[in-house]
Amino acid sequence: AQVLTGSILDLNEGNLFIKSIIANTTFTLTNISTIPNVVQSFILEITNGGNFIVTWWNNIKWDSGEIPTLTENGVDILGFYTSDNGNTWRGVLLSKDSK
Repeated sequence: AQVLTGSILDLNEGNLFIKSIIANTTFTLTNISTIPNVVQSFILEITNGGNFIVTWWNNIKWDSGEIPTLTENGVDILGFYTSDNGNTWRGVLLSKDSK
């Protein structure tokens, strides 16, 4: 697992990222695969995401087109994948207020 001190998700660093949100946060991605037809996926565990504004990178398709509401004082687990070199990401809330 990669514990994030910043908000850059470096996909060369693994596929599980852990972030405690302590201020408004804008997530960005680096090292997205350029190999055709490769699926890239990762899990993001966020603590206290609902206490601040979380801004996501472009091109995420969410369940029903709605960005999930994050838990104010708790842990949420989100999953992401792309199969077209990051042109489109699929995002899903895997667990809300995980305990």
